[in-house]
Amino acid sequence: MSRDSLSRVKNLNLGKWRGLLVNRDRIFKIPRIAFNTKLLLSSWGGANQFLMQFAPYLASRSVEVVYELDPLVTHIFILDVRPIETCTFTINDIKHFKEMYPDVRVINRVNNCDKKYTQEDYVPGYENLDSQMMSASNIATDTIFISNWLRDYFVDKGYKKYSSSKVIQNAADAETFYAGQLEWDGREPLKLVTHHWSDNWMKGYKVYQQIDELIASGELEGFEFTVIGRWPKEIEWKKTHTHGPCQGVELANKLREHHMYITASLWEPGGMHFIEGMQCGLPVVYHEDGGGIPEVASLAGVGFTDDVKSALLKAMDSYRVLRDAVIERAPSGKTLCRKFEEVIF
Repeated sequence: MSRDSLSRVKNLNLGKWRGLLVNRDRIFKIPRIAFNTKLLLSSWGGANQFLMQFAPYLASRSVEVVYELDPLVTHIFILDVRPIETCTFTINDIKHFKEMYPDVRVINRVNNCDKKYTQEDYVPGYENLDSQMMSASNIATDTIFISNWLRDYFVDKGYKKYSSSKVIQNAADAETFYAGQLEWDGREPLKLVTHHWSDNWMKGYKVYQQIDELIASGELEGFEFTVIGRWPKEIEWKKTHTHGPCQGVELANKLREHHMYITASLWEPGGMHFIEGMQCGLPVVYHEDGGGIPEVASLAGVGFTDDVKSALLKAMDSYRVLRDAVIERAPSGKTLCRKFEEVIF
C-alpha cells in the first residue's frame, strides 16, 4: 500500500471501512494506539493530564499515537466513556471496529463512577457512568483501575470478575511537577494551597469555605490559603487568595510557592490534583472519604473527616516529617508510563 493510500485510509470514517479490503497481516505493523479522547493543551481533567504525559512517552518508544480509528490501529485506549466534547470515537464505534478487526487490543482505563457526582451533575452523557464503564470493559482486552477503592467499588456493585484486575494509580509528569527548594521555616505563615479544574461542590468547597472562615476569624492562626482554578460562583472568599485555571509549568510553579496541599474532594476514583501537589514537595491534608485519594495521600499526609482545623494544626506540627516523606514517596510519572506500557505490550 502506497503512502498516499495509507493517508486516504486514515481519513476514512467507520462506515466506509466495511467495503475496504486491507490485509493487515501483510502490512509491516508499527504499534499504533488510538486514544478515544483528544489531547487538550489547556487545563482540563485528570484523563487529559494522564494523556499529556503518556502520549509523548509512547511516541518516544516509536509507537504511533492517533485519536481516530483506522484499519492500521493495533491498540485502542479508552480514556473516557462519555460522549462529550473531547470524545473522538465512542464505545459503539469500538464495538464495530472490533467486529471488523478482532485482533485489535482494547485497554479500558477505569477512572470514573457515579458516586463522585451529585444529582445536579447528571446532564446528558454523565448519567449511569457505572454501567457505561463496565460496558466498555466487556469489549476490553484489559481493564485497569486507577485505585483499589475504585476496583472495590465496582466489585461491590456486582462486577466480581474484576476483583483481580490490575490497579495503576495516577502520577504526574516528573519533568514538570517536582519538588522545589521552598520549605516552611516555622516562622512565616504556612502557605496552604488547593487546585481544581471543576467547580463541582463535591471537590471540597464547603471545607475550603470553612478554612477561609477560620483564617478570617483568627481561629486558624499561622496559615495562608490559596485556591487555584475554578470554584462555585456562590462563594465569596474573605481571606483566601485566588488564581484562575492553569496547567503544566505555570501550575507547577504556583504549587511550589506553597508549603502544604489540602484536598477535601469526596469519592474521587483516583484524583490527579493532590498528586501534582505531592510531586511538587507538598505534604497533604486530605478528606478520609476521598475515595481513592487516601491510598496515595496517606504516604505523606494527615487525614480528617469533620475536624479540618485539627488536621491542619497536626500537619503543621508534623511538617518536617511529612516533608521528608513526600520527597521520598511522591508518585512518579515515569513509573506510571512504564506500568501502562507493560500492560499494552
